Amino acid sequence: MALALACAVSALVFALVHVVDAGSPTALWVVGAGTFVFGLAAASVTAVTGRLGGAMVAHIVFNGLVVVPALLR
Repeated sequence: MALALACAVSALVFALVHVVDAGSPTALWVVGAGTFVFGLAAASVTAVTGRLGGAMVAHIVFNGLVVVPALLR
């Protein structure tokens, strides 16, 4: 139970940090929900493996999927 709560709190903090610059209520919900789900996944990977590397690589790939298409416009 404690591990699940730690993952949820970590994901919530991750999401809150990423919605600081949300420009509209819709963006707030979309970015918040997306980063919360990603935060849950990253925290779960870290909890299962006991290492941060997998979550870090996932974060780099996730950011790349957003940044690279934006740069190609």
